[in-house]
Amino acid sequence: RMIAMHHLDIPWKPSEFEQRIGRGARQGNEYAAKFNNNEVHNFVYAVEQTLDSYKFNLLLNKSIFINQIKSNQLGVRKIDEGGMDEANGMNYAEYCAILSGNTMLLDKAKLERELGKIESEKFMFLKDQKQADEKITGLEISLGLNEKRKDILDNDQAALTANQFDFSTDKVSIDKYQLNAETLNTYLDKNLAIIFDKKDFEVKTERALGQYLVGLKNGINTAGITEIGTYAGFRMYIETLFLKDYDNRTSLEHSLFLQGKGTEKYTFNGGMLANTPEIAVQYPQKALMKIPILIESTEQNIINLKKNISDLKKFIQEDFKGETELQAVKKEVELLKVKIDSKMEKKEKTVNLNQMDLEESKVLARGIGVGV
Repeated sequence: RMIAMHHLDIPWKPSEFEQRIGRGARQGNEYAAKFNNNEVHNFVYAVEQTLDSYKFNLLLNKSIFINQIKSNQLGVRKIDEGGMDEANGMNYAEYCAILSGNTMLLDKAKLERELGKIESEKFMFLKDQKQADEKITGLEISLGLNEKRKDILDNDQAALTANQFDFSTDKVSIDKYQLNAETLNTYLDKNLAIIFDKKDFEVKTERALGQYLVGLKNGINTAGITEIGTYAGFRMYIETLFLKDYDNRTSLEHSLFLQGKGTEKYTFNGGMLANTPEIAVQYPQKALMKIPILIESTEQNIINLKKNISDLKKFIQEDFKGETELQAVKKEVELLKVKIDSKMEKKEKTVNLNQMDLEESKVLARGIGVGV
């Protein structure tokens, strides 16, 4: 139950000072809520140019290190030696400046606070520029890969167009299938026996072609890539992988892909063939139909990458906008330091002169026999 706290002495640790304040600013303070807008005033008493000044300076140095480490604010080249905390009123730096009897120290603390803030902004600006420069390297590599992919896709599209491939329909063109009889004999006859009539294989009905694909998918039991024929002049492959589940049981995974003269692989449904022959037979057609879409998306990637690279290059050429203000504040701090040093020198000379006068007075007093 209080509306004000009066601190008559100064503790040695910041936590002790904060704990004192916390005893007043806590939930359930009825008087503060009723009479003082739920606030507790803190009055700190100290004497100029005494041990109080030393103790506040000690508290300042301790609190700086603790608070800036906790808040991860070490982005500047040095610890802030006088941050003004507007939310919580006076801080230790202000107390130290006032108790020193030299108000210029308070101005210096405020300027150094502003200087630290601008230096922090410049540090982050330069850090962002460095990261942008590093990012450009990665984007340029990606741009080169996309441009190379675009050339491959264009060549594959041109080859299919020359082969009268229809990109507008998913209807299977049976005549474009060229099957590998040797592969058929190797895998279908040995592992599955005859699953369809060889005459159907020669006639190339859609069902027979689908059976051929499904039969190979189920018949190949060795890991690797097996060429099984061509469709519209593009080589067809089945890739077989060994997989293990949580119980360490092994299974096979088969996927179908097509490839032209380049390195681009074309799949439909991730290459996972259906077990229904009438559906499986459509996979090569549907896989190659995607080429125009892939060209369009690759072109858009190239446009976006070029724009991002251009924007980043402009950014790394920019100057820090606060540089003028930074130099001005630095100059103010230096001028203020000179004034403070000059004042301290004058004060020291005055003290020395007073001491000399005192010594002369003692000598004169002894000369005339007066005890001092």
